[in-house]
Amino acid sequence: MNHVYITLLSLPKGITSPHWNCQGLFPKFEESVHILSGSDAEIKLQNRINRFYLRVHRFAPVAAVSIEMDQPLIRCVRWGEMLRYHNRVIQMPDTRWPKIMYEFDIKKKCTTWVHEIKQICKMLHLPDPSHRVEYDMKVVSDAIMKFSRDIWWKQALEKPKLRSYANFKDQAAPTTLINANLLRYQRGLLAKPSCGILPLEIETGRYSGVKAENRLCRVCNLSEVEDEYHFLYSCPTLQTERSSFYVEHVSEFMLKPEPDKTRWLLSAEKIKATGEWVERMYNKRKSVIYK
Repeated sequence: MNHVYITLLSLPKGITSPHWNCQGLFPKFEESVHILSGSDAEIKLQNRINRFYLRVHRFAPVAAVSIEMDQPLIRCVRWGEMLRYHNRVIQMPDTRWPKIMYEFDIKKKCTTWVHEIKQICKMLHLPDPSHRVEYDMKVVSDAIMKFSRDIWWKQALEKPKLRSYANFKDQAAPTTLINANLLRYQRGLLAKPSCGILPLEIETGRYSGVKAENRLCRVCNLSEVEDEYHFLYSCPTLQTERSSFYVEHVSEFMLKPEPDKTRWLLSAEKIKATGEWVERMYNKRKSVIYK
């Protein structure tokens, strides 16, 4: 799957010309100051495309989805384009009107887009534009991603759904899902635990108002809460599928603590095998529950 086509989805109200540039494995907004305003319609559209690719439903926390797709905040993409335009303006001859107006705005400290650029540079810890500095766009891009990841990570830590996600993640960095050679069903099975929406009892018990400590596993008799760690590492009903995977990777896997195990499972080298393993485990769980 090389592209995700926007024609597969209906556009949210307020977006008539999406201007998508489908480079790589997932779409990104075309870099344009006048297109990227950070409006609700643009944010919803980006989130829908991300969820479609990861095969998660609309209740998946936006923070986790955005981290997995490694996408910056939409308004931050616009910031990059504003700083790119700043570079173009300061390179213009002094007789050009854009340069004249730009210098005027800086000197008069007007509340214009020049003022907004100053605020952007302050948030991204970049030099003040009044010094007529030309920004290295690679540095700007890295600063934007760091700023976005910090915001997504802060939001992720505040979400009860992302209880396991915060345990095995030590920073707001994506897993290898977006580039992994996985079946779409397998990609969804790996993305859902990250987003806290894999339909285990810890998630489905919430629908009927069951207290978290009473959301016990229905496929074994350990009387443990069925969360992502129980499903992957503890449930005795799934031991056969688990043991077959352990036999292949015993030296690398068995001695690791659970958070490290999860990071190892989602590494680029192992994620394909992990996708196949989790698919077998989840299918076995369904067959036991719905037999």
